[in-house]
Amino acid sequence: MERREEQPGAAGAGAAPALDFTVENVEKSCAVLQALHQLYYDPNIENKNLAQKWLMQAQVSPQAWHFSWQLLQPNKVPEIQYFGASALHIKISRYWSDIPTDQYESLKAQLFTQITRFASGSKIVLTRLCVALASLALSMMPDAWPCAVADMVRLFQAEDSPVDGQGRCLALLELLTVLPEEFQTSRLPQYRKSLVRASLAVECGAVFPLLEQLLQQPSSPSCVRQKVLKCFSSWVQLEVPLQDCEALIQAAFAALQDSELFDSSVEAIVNAISQPDAQRYERTLEYSGDAVRVGHYLLPLSQLLGSLRAMALALPLLIVPESGLKVPIVLWCSPCQGHETEAIPTVSRQHPLELSLGCGYPGMDVLSHQNQDVEKANILDWLPLVLLILHLRYVNTLLKLIPLVLGLQDQLRQAVQNGDMETSHGICRIAVALGENHSRALLDQVEHWQSFLALVNMIMFCTGIPGHFPVNETTSSLTLTFWYTLQDDILSFEAEKQAVYQQVYRPVYFQLVDVLLHKAQFPSDEEYGFWSSDEKEQFRIYRVDISDTLMYVYEMLGAELLSNLYDKLGRLLTSSEEPYSWQHTEALLYGFQSIAETIDVNYSDVVPGLIGLIPRISISNVQLADTVMFTIGALSEWLADHPVMINSVLPLVLHALGNPELSISSVSTLKKICRECKYDLPPYAANIVAVSQDVLMKQIHKTSQCMWLMQALGFLLSALQVEEILKNLHSLISPYIQQLEKLAEEIPNPSNKLAIVHILGLLSNLFTTLDVSHHEDDHEGSELRKLPVPQGPNPVVVVLQQVFQLIQKVLSKWLNDAQVVEAVCAIFEKSVKTLLDDFAPMVPQLCEMLGRMYSTIPQASALDLTRQLVHIFAHEPAHFPPIEALFLLVTSITLTLFQQGPRDHPDIVDSFMQLLAQLHLLQALKRKPDLFLCERLDVKAVFQCAVLALKFPEAPTVKASCGFFTELLPRCGEVEPVGKVVQEDGRMLLIAVLEAIGGQASRSLMDCFADILFALNKHCFSLLSVWIKEALQSPGFPSARLSPEQKDTFSQQILRERVNKRRVKEMVKEFTLLCRGLHGTDYTADY
Repeated sequence: MERREEQPGAAGAGAAPALDFTVENVEKSCAVLQALHQLYYDPNIENKNLAQKWLMQAQVSPQAWHFSWQLLQPNKVPEIQYFGASALHIKISRYWSDIPTDQYESLKAQLFTQITRFASGSKIVLTRLCVALASLALSMMPDAWPCAVADMVRLFQAEDSPVDGQGRCLALLELLTVLPEEFQTSRLPQYRKSLVRASLAVECGAVFPLLEQLLQQPSSPSCVRQKVLKCFSSWVQLEVPLQDCEALIQAAFAALQDSELFDSSVEAIVNAISQPDAQRYERTLEYSGDAVRVGHYLLPLSQLLGSLRAMALALPLLIVPESGLKVPIVLWCSPCQGHETEAIPTVSRQHPLELSLGCGYPGMDVLSHQNQDVEKANILDWLPLVLLILHLRYVNTLLKLIPLVLGLQDQLRQAVQNGDMETSHGICRIAVALGENHSRALLDQVEHWQSFLALVNMIMFCTGIPGHFPVNETTSSLTLTFWYTLQDDILSFEAEKQAVYQQVYRPVYFQLVDVLLHKAQFPSDEEYGFWSSDEKEQFRIYRVDISDTLMYVYEMLGAELLSNLYDKLGRLLTSSEEPYSWQHTEALLYGFQSIAETIDVNYSDVVPGLIGLIPRISISNVQLADTVMFTIGALSEWLADHPVMINSVLPLVLHALGNPELSISSVSTLKKICRECKYDLPPYAANIVAVSQDVLMKQIHKTSQCMWLMQALGFLLSALQVEEILKNLHSLISPYIQQLEKLAEEIPNPSNKLAIVHILGLLSNLFTTLDVSHHEDDHEGSELRKLPVPQGPNPVVVVLQQVFQLIQKVLSKWLNDAQVVEAVCAIFEKSVKTLLDDFAPMVPQLCEMLGRMYSTIPQASALDLTRQLVHIFAHEPAHFPPIEALFLLVTSITLTLFQQGPRDHPDIVDSFMQLLAQLHLLQALKRKPDLFLCERLDVKAVFQCAVLALKFPEAPTVKASCGFFTELLPRCGEVEPVGKVVQEDGRMLLIAVLEAIGGQASRSLMDCFADILFALNKHCFSLLSVWIKEALQSPGFPSARLSPEQKDTFSQQILRERVNKRRVKEMVKEFTLLCRGLHGTDYTADY
């Protein structure tokens, strides 16, 4: 077929010179056949990649329009035929503009011919050809091919085809199946997508009667019925209204009895009833010109009125009282016998378009306006009434589905009894889909409350389906979201109506709690031992989902839920009639834990009793012990308000610390108690420290839990007197200091490195939370009881000063190891963050140590610590000299690094840029003398290095550099050295930014570069207006794809916008797409 001239830069134009995409070359065995063989069978990954690249280039080449048809010839093997069909699809879907309009019909006819021929051939080739024709149809609809689907049906029903009837039927069904799927994945422009969707919605009228006929026809083979169900499932995902596919849904329910059709029937039914019908008719209406938009649909007025008239019977007009407006009475369904006169709707004076039906049934036959000439001006006045009627029709269909679903209960119970997980899973999906997607509409049908309650109970059965998830069943997890939805809908009603529903559904939700706790129970120890690690992880996630559901259910059931759980636990633990299982106890505690973790239970009257019951639990199982620990941890805030109860549970926690199997639960619980109850723990401090020290020295816990334990001890010690803190610190860390002294004498090796990093980590985590000045409480605005702020040096500072020489000694041997240096810096960085101004005595010696460290081997962690010191202490005159000296030193060394090759140190450049950005941010906040005023600082070199960092491939480094410039440029009018360097080298900065926008940087970073442009425009406008015009005058800069007009437009837009930063970001995004040749392509539809 003919082809328009390929534009420069089109696919295939940039192919390697050695590749010639002609028919002869593509058909040669050394070409396609060899390439496909390499792709599918060659074990060499390099050959596979080369073959894939070659084939992809061939498919998008200009010659693909010609050779695709030849590759589909009958004498070709399926692999080559498939390649030809795929090439056609790619060309049609991606390069539709290449096809002249006068070639549309020819291309359509050729595709029909090929599909007919392959109807009895290779199925994979047939599918690709159907997808190609579907793509063509979507590109032509609705103007160039208004009745595409009806034409497809008519052509395949023609009797003169050489293909047998079943083959034609299956080919047609395949084509109809892939059409909506291709629409869902297509990247049509939004305005086209709306038009095509509306056109497809109309075409349902040509599809559904055919599908219904094939599905209900006794002579239809199983393969045809299977395909019908898949086709139906595909079409309903276009959000076809429920009432428009009612007959097909009923036929799919009937097909559930056929085991071969069961899975396809389930999929079709679930997709059909999962569409948002209930919300569709409540969406905002938009009226424009000759069309009305309802949700996704754009309906021409002529089509809307015509569809009403086509089903019409005349009835008198209904007159709306206040306005005198005449509206057509349009209702669906058949009238009740003998109620024709009573069925006339009445209109409320308060709500002119609110209908009430006298006889209480959903509606009547469609009735139309007697006057066929409805004025357009009145459409919006009466269209809400039409939508209301559509809603009534939807509800009527919905009510018909409930008996169909309830009719599956016997089949469901039989499947559960027989262990048929597939069948029970499928039926559960149907019940949940109906309840979850339509609960609000079903709740509104008060007269049918018993039917909906029966559906709810059916879903309850699915929630409590026998067996352990995921080994014996995988169905119950599907139901959890339904309970959220139902509760939300109930609680969304006004108070009076909500009270009525609460009366009906509170017992249901109490039953749900019992069912969920039963499902959360662990299996027997023997059975659990046979579970795989994957099954155990799935069960853990399942229990988390149950926990979330219980927490949500508390909103409906309130304090009565906790009382219910407490009563059951109390009876279980105090009953002497029969021994209780640990699983039952654990599940009830898990319920408490789930609620207490997220709900404020401080005022609950059952928690004291629960705390009293916990010590009575006979803990003989790890899972039970874990849950006991987590439950105590969840109640830590309650314990802070009721400190007298701490002694009831603290011994259990300390005892559990010695069990490595309870490592996570016991340590995390102790940490919560120490954090929340620290002011009430001094009487227990000695015991807590002793037990913790014992388990630490015995190395019972893994590294992460050891760190948590040290944080817990930091919280604990913060509430003691300084003398007590120093005493406990001495006993706690002395063994580690001694061990560190020994390690510092040893020759560096991997084993002692791990020990050093571990000890340094313990110290840094201890100092993270050891805050005797209670800065954290001040930050949180807490009303907690605080000790008087101690006088004299901070205990942490005392300890740091004592170990400072030792740390320097360790560094002297490990200075070239980034992990050890990072661990050392972490001690001081976390201490600085916690102590703030209390850290002041350490500033001079720490600055000196950092200077020596960075001078020997520059490391990013040293720069990060420098940034913290600058942030907290640079504003204080007493500490400015050592801070200034350190800043000048690290700057000088980093600038030297840039001269030697900064690309090898992206982490250092990143940290250095963040340090520079913070300097200007702090100066903007007037918190410090300006370090950029120092005569010894080479501001010009710093500026040039930051420009160089903009060109790094690492995104974090580029972001940090952009952050530096956005903070620096506003200072150019205030700080003379900055203003001078901007005037001299600002053009270099602009060039780097434009290069990045032109394609050298990731599109995800464009907002950062836009910030620099905005800052230049706002603070250096006169300079930018000259620089940007000069830069963009260079041919091919910043991209060869740009025209002079596009560059001129961009520069003018940027220079005009000095206020709206968001608008500048949009301009930059648009410009970078033009630079990259991506503007208007499929790849940027969502950009």
